[in-house]
Amino acid sequence: MQPILSVQNLSVEFRTSGEPIKAVNEVSFDLQPGETLAVVGESGSGKSVSMLSMLGLIPTPPAKVTSGSVQFDGIDLLKTTKEQLRSVRGRKIAMVFQDPMTSLNPIMKVGEQIGEILRLHLKLSKGEALRRSIELLELVGIPNASRRINEYPAQFSGGMRQRVMIAMALSCDPRLLIADEPTTALDVTIQMQIINIVRGLKDSKNMSIIWISHDLGVVAGIADRVIVMYAGHIVEAAPASKLFADPRHPYTAGLLASVPRIDKPKLSHLRAIEGSPPDLSKLDGGCPFYARCGARTDLCKAVKPTLDPVGDNHSARCHYANSGAVETAGFSQKQRELA
Repeated sequence: MQPILSVQNLSVEFRTSGEPIKAVNEVSFDLQPGETLAVVGESGSGKSVSMLSMLGLIPTPPAKVTSGSVQFDGIDLLKTTKEQLRSVRGRKIAMVFQDPMTSLNPIMKVGEQIGEILRLHLKLSKGEALRRSIELLELVGIPNASRRINEYPAQFSGGMRQRVMIAMALSCDPRLLIADEPTTALDVTIQMQIINIVRGLKDSKNMSIIWISHDLGVVAGIADRVIVMYAGHIVEAAPASKLFADPRHPYTAGLLASVPRIDKPKLSHLRAIEGSPPDLSKLDGGCPFYARCGARTDLCKAVKPTLDPVGDNHSARCHYANSGAVETAGFSQKQRELA
């Protein structure tokens, strides 16, 4: 099957007064039609920068795409003109940003903001855009849509504003939806409602989705496949069920073990991965997870591991991905004793 999106060796740097910050390092992945791909990792791991750089939405300068290609619909998004890229954004690829209150214009009515997209990309009249905007708000579960279309973002709750953002993203029936932590700061009930809306729209429209998140519980409920990022690198990639059942990178194992489980014995202490992510301007030639890994060796410090297959559709960036030592490698001996 031909992928809808193919990213190869994408690297992004931020130029500063000191050493360049290598925010994204040779990221490669394919996205299939109708697939939901989750991108997970700690803050600063390169999740959002990877996706924003594909659409030309990172500030340049200080950011710069230093290598790679992003093939979508027969064109390389990194080499296309600004006019071509504008025709793709919103029309064929849509994005839901993390904080809807900073993405919506506070002095424009919700209907005007949705209608602006429809008039720009679909050339609808003002009346047609209004009717379509009401249909979109109803589609994402906003009650009294014909009345609320004339309200301002501040008159909506956080969950309702996120629904408005989803309605805007879906307004032109995009082939790919990128959702950047769309359930952050929402309570669990609203989170589930948003997930159900996105899942239902994906099934009805055969839309591909990239879901950026640090919430593994949300990812487990929505993703077909998962990419784990750390320090700008993809450290593991696998189908969701396989990744949760059999993680092969110490960082992935650490993330999963740090989540409280109701089906496991109660722990005296919550597990955590010791230390902090590395300084991205000072990455050496070894494994980026070296300083925090409980099973590190001299080989890990000296040689940077490559992203290699460890099973069917499963790859990991670890010298010891097949050694059986990964399960507790994200934790120190002291942490394992406390657990």
